[in-house]
Amino acid sequence: MWIRSGFWLGALLGMGSSLASAAPGASTTSATTALPALPALKMRLTGEPATLDWNLARSSHETYMIMNLMQGLVEEGADLNPKPALAEKWDLSPDGLTYVFELRAGTQWSDGRALHASDFVDSWRRLLDPKTKSSYASFLFDIENAEHFHQGKIKDPAQVGVRAIDARHLQVKLRRRVPFFLHLPSFWVTFPIRLDLIQKYGKDWARPGKIATLGPYLLSEWKKGRIVLRRNPAYLPAPHVESVEAIIEPSDTAARTLFEQGKIDFFLEATTDDLIKGGARVEQYPYLATYY
Repeated sequence: MWIRSGFWLGALLGMGSSLASAAPGASTTSATTALPALPALKMRLTGEPATLDWNLARSSHETYMIMNLMQGLVEEGADLNPKPALAEKWDLSPDGLTYVFELRAGTQWSDGRALHASDFVDSWRRLLDPKTKSSYASFLFDIENAEHFHQGKIKDPAQVGVRAIDARHLQVKLRRRVPFFLHLPSFWVTFPIRLDLIQKYGKDWARPGKIATLGPYLLSEWKKGRIVLRRNPAYLPAPHVESVEAIIEPSDTAARTLFEQGKIDFFLEATTDDLIKGGARVEQYPYLATYY
């Protein structure tokens, strides 16, 4: 299984199927041919997501879903170098302070509206706005005036060093040289947003039937204890699994029983007992993270 970013680690006990097999930088333009539907893949989440609003998400309960619904300017490559995703290329000024990202041509949201560089501006300003109360606003503090805007010392969001030059070009000005900055737009809180949907639906904008996304899967259903994702027909290359059902089960014991009964297809975080018992395939996948 491959979740489309460097934000998932673990030993996956079970099928090892591909939940989202899209390569970094894969096109979101309309598919010309459809893959045959495959059976649904069932997985387990340890808790109910508090939100699928990626400016606010902070735990694996949310982000395992978000990383299959969305994508950012870049993705972490296997060599730990950023690779193109929604941005097909970028330029850095000689002084190391100004990035200009060029978005992929023809990229569309799941409702058919074209992706615009201003969708990133809206997202980053919203992330930094103290009223949003995001846990990860500090990720963008190296942008010019970003920290002061978050602190309320600057009231005008237009003074933050991010702007849309035109529909496909996003300019980011930093307050100092930041060698690692290009890694930050792979983090989910920096993904673009649809401000029009947020203004229309308020806090419910990230619910099925309202949310628009850019990743390999669409949010089909979200009820207590269950989330269903369905393949995004506009995403290329298409995921090999038609639908994914996330069963929310906090108990490791109960979840392992579901796995042994064949009611879920893989189990995260295999233990030594699982290896001793045998009867299942264990696989390891890289995960870039810091815990404290």
